[in-house]
Amino acid sequence: MKLILIDIDNTLLDFDAYIRQTMEEGFAHFGLRPYEPWMYDVFHRENNKLWRQIEEGTLNALAGSNAVPWFVAGDPTYARSIQVDYLNGQETPTIRRMEVAGQLGYVWDIWLDWGITAVDFRGIAKNPGTTITL
Repeated sequence: MKLILIDIDNTLLDFDAYIRQTMEEGFAHFGLRPYEPWMYDVFHRENNKLWRQIEEGTLNALAGSNAVPWFVAGDPTYARSIQVDYLNGQETPTIRRMEVAGQLGYVWDIWLDWGITAVDFRGIAKNPGTTITL
């Protein structure tokens, strides 16, 4: 039996504690600097900004009056659904800094050449989304 709980307001589960734990484990896993409590405050502030944009419909701006579909991909250990490939195997961005005569500061070009391929549709689900109206 599988059970899905949807609780986005901390009624049943302590999401704040979960987020802190996930940040701490993620920072360690990816070799980043050690997690510090102030980092959660930054995450919380930026996350709230995004939620406000969703509620105001700002993140829907590119879709115009259309619905905003979204996808979810399953755990790759069960179904290898998506493959990400990088041009010439370069997985880090290329950064170029230029100075322009007569202009203070620098001009930066930053790019990363990559592509995504759907390998197995069984691990991907598409939600048709909804139209956000203000």
